[in-house]
Amino acid sequence: MTNTKTSLIGLLVIAVTMIGLTGFHNAFAECVDSQTNPFNCYGGSSSTDWKTKPTFGISYENNQQIVTDGVRYGFESDVNHKQTITDNFWTHFDMVKIPTNTSYSIVVKGLFANGLKTQVICLGVPERGSGNEAESCIQSDFDSGYRNDKQITEVKTIQKTNVLSNVSVTHQMESCNINDAIKQCDEITFNFRALEPLKDKVMMVQGIDWKRMNTDTYLNEGFNIVGEQFTDLPNMLIPSPTKGEGLIQVTESEKYSQVWNSDDGRTFFKNDSDSFNEINHKYIVDQNPIILAKKQQEDKALKIYDAKNYVAVLKPSFTHQYGEDHRTQFLKDNNMMWLRTGEQSSLLNNHSQ
Repeated sequence: MTNTKTSLIGLLVIAVTMIGLTGFHNAFAECVDSQTNPFNCYGGSSSTDWKTKPTFGISYENNQQIVTDGVRYGFESDVNHKQTITDNFWTHFDMVKIPTNTSYSIVVKGLFANGLKTQVICLGVPERGSGNEAESCIQSDFDSGYRNDKQITEVKTIQKTNVLSNVSVTHQMESCNINDAIKQCDEITFNFRALEPLKDKVMMVQGIDWKRMNTDTYLNEGFNIVGEQFTDLPNMLIPSPTKGEGLIQVTESEKYSQVWNSDDGRTFFKNDSDSFNEINHKYIVDQNPIILAKKQQEDKALKIYDAKNYVAVLKPSFTHQYGEDHRTQFLKDNNMMWLRTGEQSSLLNNHSQ
């Protein structure tokens, strides 16, 4: 009887255990399938979670260098320039120039103790701490796969103008440093082609894990895109300062310049309030019929009579009246008037004989 009871109790324990394991397995599968991180399936957050924040260089727990060569960069076929992140907020290095219309790569390596969810690089940041003001960012989102099973779910290019094109992203696991035999760091390669220069040079690297903790690391002097611009400059319609002309189209003279030009040669200055002031008056309104008719009359008059050819034969009385220094300019300015005087008509007749 005792052995029978023991057997029944043993079977009951096994059954309960199996039910528990089955329930745990189903809950874990449901957690993974719902695109949450497997790490989070074991429990919630704690007051020490910050110690496991993503890092591209320094451990938050003990301030030790646990990732080396956190950023690599170079032309797509030669990504051999390396930078170790020595401060999780800001690491300085010399300015890097990226030529326009050339395939280029930036490789970011980080340790994500809670799993990699999102990796971002941003170019054209005004200053450290201002990543939200970047000119261009590439964002790569990942599923909850573990290490090499991790898959990219989406790649986004977020930018104010078309700075970057031909964007692609790849992922692999790598050793965090030379002493790390296990490949436990996520390495993400961002490939792109730059089409226009940047206004600002600071770069930001951002990593987000499955506990929604993030690290934003700034690098400057940063990356400076230089060379010819391969995109169209922006244009817009503005009210003309000339009465009755309506709207005119102006085009930015160069990227981020406050000087804009109209098709007919006028130059405008764009204020901080987005209003425009004309800053030159060089252009001639050839389309204006009144100005065009006047110009045609002047051209015709010069063919009949050009004052500078006749100054030397004018009567002395003219010189006495206007003065020797003024008579030439006076005649040049008044070709049309002198054509209508009898004295000049007579002068022309005598000169032609």
